[in-house]
Amino acid sequence: MTEPKIAPRKKKMKRCKEDVIFDTVVFIVLTLILLIVAYPLYWVVISSISDPSAVSGGKVILRPIGFTLNGYAEVFKNSAVMKGFFNSIIYTVCGVCINLVVTLPTAYALSRDRFGGKKIVTLFLYGHHVFRRRPDPHLPGYPQPAHAQYHMGAGPARLPERIQHDCGENLFQIQYF
Repeated sequence: MTEPKIAPRKKKMKRCKEDVIFDTVVFIVLTLILLIVAYPLYWVVISSISDPSAVSGGKVILRPIGFTLNGYAEVFKNSAVMKGFFNSIIYTVCGVCINLVVTLPTAYALSRDRFGGKKIVTLFLYGHHVFRRRPDPHLPGYPQPAHAQYHMGAGPARLPERIQHDCGENLFQIQYF
């Protein structure tokens, strides 16, 4: 019997002082970014299950105060919210199914070496994704809604003003900074 060969262990590379400092700074910066992004999300969750008076009083900071699910009960009572929720689920499921029906056969065909139209299909897909026209509202000929009103201010030194135009059910707000 032959014994299996065991690969020799590689020696760990020594890390210089600059690498340690760099890794520490990157870790600190990424941790700060994580906290800046995660805390507002956490606050929304704890505010949704806290007493509304504690939230409006600014007492909810790190943990929920006065646990209650009344806000969720009110949201689920609203039929428009539930209709929108179910519409989102239907759109998502249908979109995923359509995407799979189109993408899987295309990927399978392109993975075969003997597929005759491989170059043409690849160029079409690549060109479609890279060179497709993206509408730019600043270009001439871009269709503007008839009910939208834009005001760019009077003179180059004046900032454009905020416009509120009530058009039936829709409220258009355009704010330029």
